[in-house]
Amino acid sequence: MTNRAWNFSLGTPAVVLYLFLLVGPLCLLLHQSFFSTGPGGSTFTLEFYRSLFSESFIRSLLDTFRTSVIATCITTLLGYLMAYHLIRHSSRRTRNVWLNVIVSILFLSLLIRVYALLLTFSGGGFMRFVADLIGVSSTSRALTEALVVMGLLNFTIPLVVLSLLGPIENINPKLMDAAQSLGAPYWKAFLTIDTALSAPSLLSIAIVTFSLCMSAFLIPMILGRGFVQFVSNLIYVRFEEVFDPSTGAAMAVVMLLITLAIIYGVQRAFKVRT
Repeated sequence: MTNRAWNFSLGTPAVVLYLFLLVGPLCLLLHQSFFSTGPGGSTFTLEFYRSLFSESFIRSLLDTFRTSVIATCITTLLGYLMAYHLIRHSSRRTRNVWLNVIVSILFLSLLIRVYALLLTFSGGGFMRFVADLIGVSSTSRALTEALVVMGLLNFTIPLVVLSLLGPIENINPKLMDAAQSLGAPYWKAFLTIDTALSAPSLLSIAIVTFSLCMSAFLIPMILGRGFVQFVSNLIYVRFEEVFDPSTGAAMAVVMLLITLAIIYGVQRAFKVRT
């Protein structure tokens, strides 16, 4: 068997599975968003996309985008600093302890972690103390959105830390020592060497984190308490409660296109700057 045939045989099962589990359902979803099923059969229509200009969908879209951007920025920053500290300033024993803790968190069900946050920061506990401290209601929309952000951080930070350990470890630490020996302060050497060399990895992690936050369902459903609704929650309502799958499919298609456009724009902007 030639190398080309061998490579083709290795990649074919994955491609077929990808087409069957992702591309096929997306095509059916796209078809569902354009056709209305009635007694006379399927009819092509754009009505389901026109209905997305409603106030509820636009508000949920803005909530989803704003909360996802905030969570992505905080996650990327905290995850990078934590991974950098574990690689550069921690002993092997301390690093192993923290890695075991982070991996253990990933094995814990997300549902359990979300409800633990809800019990910890519910209206009658710490959240009321914070609300009284800043002079707002414990059930205010701002605090609810902050609770959703904390839920997203709980979900994404362990993934970001584990993903950044390898790229940071591959950066030669002698570059920092050389810059400092030439008179550069630590903060400047950190930003211009380690952070700059980690920028491609940080961008990739930020894109993955943003995609996970935009598609989050369980976290805003439980922690949002009806004040903060993501588009994924509206899609669920359309499919399961209202039984309007065509509008739900249109919402899913629009969200997919918006997410892809944002990711493409960020990548293009990063390439132009570099």
